[in-house]
Amino acid sequence: MSMHRPDTKIFYQRYFHVILLHIIAVALIFPSAIHAAPRPSRVSERMKFTYPSLQPANDIHFKIWQKEDDVEVLKYNIDSKELPNPIHKMGDQPDYAPPGLKNPHRTIEVLHPENRNKVVADNGMHAIDVDASRKEDFKKDEKITFDFEWTLTEWNTKRMGSGFWTKDGKPNGIKIPDNGWTISNYRRVDSLPRMFDLSSNAVWLHPFTLFNDDPTESFVVHGLKFSPQLGFPDLDSLDSLAWSMPLPDFLLSPGQGFAMDVESLFEAGSIAGYYELMNAATGSQLMTEYFVHEVPIPEPGSIILLGSGLVALISVARRIRGRV
Repeated sequence: MSMHRPDTKIFYQRYFHVILLHIIAVALIFPSAIHAAPRPSRVSERMKFTYPSLQPANDIHFKIWQKEDDVEVLKYNIDSKELPNPIHKMGDQPDYAPPGLKNPHRTIEVLHPENRNKVVADNGMHAIDVDASRKEDFKKDEKITFDFEWTLTEWNTKRMGSGFWTKDGKPNGIKIPDNGWTISNYRRVDSLPRMFDLSSNAVWLHPFTLFNDDPTESFVVHGLKFSPQLGFPDLDSLDSLAWSMPLPDFLLSPGQGFAMDVESLFEAGSIAGYYELMNAATGSQLMTEYFVHEVPIPEPGSIILLGSGLVALISVARRIRGRV
């Protein structure tokens, strides 16, 4: 039996570096394999709704929601400069279906396929209903501002729907088009032309999609622009940021989306954005939105485990070498 022990020692001595290189190669070739569960993500927004009519109205109602059933709202806060102390509560996802799409809220829709059998649709953790009013009527083209922030279980999407204006609670037939956006998991690329005039050997691309969720109304998107940040800027400071050049105006019909990659020089931090929605027929402004979406880096739990394994392997190898 003792004659076989030197062979084991020689094996570890001879192939230790090969094993180490294989582990490193797997980590480099399959980086997603070392990502752990995502962290919660914060989103803040400043939405300005423009009242478009001369008809009497003194109330506004809308829903802010997130559609995947395996991503939930952990906490939120909302307030208004013009309509202080709005009424708000956790609510249900909207129950309409945009043209050509299945209703995502009567069937399970998940961000991660492995969660499909673990979640329940419409569990009351995906939407916030907002109602705000005042005594005097809104003036035509008056802007009503809401500052909103929520934290999701992971970074994902924000939708605004079921929006309409009323006079003392009675609808006047004027609605706010349903819309929203998504920022997806980023990817790293090298040697890409820069959106911003900064030098770096690598950039991160964040897939962004702007949606028209409205079942009947088209709208024009004006002034869409972005500002990737290393930190998480305050809403009051957004005007002073360095922004990309605004994109040309484009039309989104019901059920359509516009997708593009947002380039950032920072792996973490946040993506700030801005856009306006214009009435497709009259060109009048419907709403504007500033948003800041946190870019969290997943907890490196598997990286720690990988590192621990390497330390253990090194320790074993040293012990074996010391016994030879």
